[in-house]
Amino acid sequence: MKNKIIYSLTIISFIFLFVIFYKGLKKPNFYQPKSELKKNIPYFSSINFFEKEIINSEDIFNQNKFYLFNIWASWCVPCKDEHMFLVNLSKINNLEIIGLNYKDNYENAKKFIKELGNPYNKILVDKDGTIAIEW
Repeated sequence: MKNKIIYSLTIISFIFLFVIFYKGLKKPNFYQPKSELKKNIPYFSSINFFEKEIINSEDIFNQNKFYLFNIWASWCVPCKDEHMFLVNLSKINNLEIIGLNYKDNYENAKKFIKELGNPYNKILVDKDGTIAIEW
């Protein structure tokens, strides 16, 4: 009698686990971010990295071009890894790459660009990080 109960519980447990795994395998677990194609660009003012003049986002982004807006810093390890990719992308004629220097020391950022090359059409400064948060 005791063996029948153990045998029955074992079979029920395997059936229960099978059903859980089967349902889990049928449901895909891929993350798909929501994309909004017609999302408005946030309005902001920033300082141009090299000219040190204030520039507005409305003056930068023209609706007739393709833009890549990259947030970077000299202390950011992934930014160094992706930089050569951005340099290659900068060779595309109808793509304008805008860089946002995030919470960085100006001299370190300048050295970063000088050593690795400048793929950006414009570089903006975000000393306190508020522009990056809006994006």
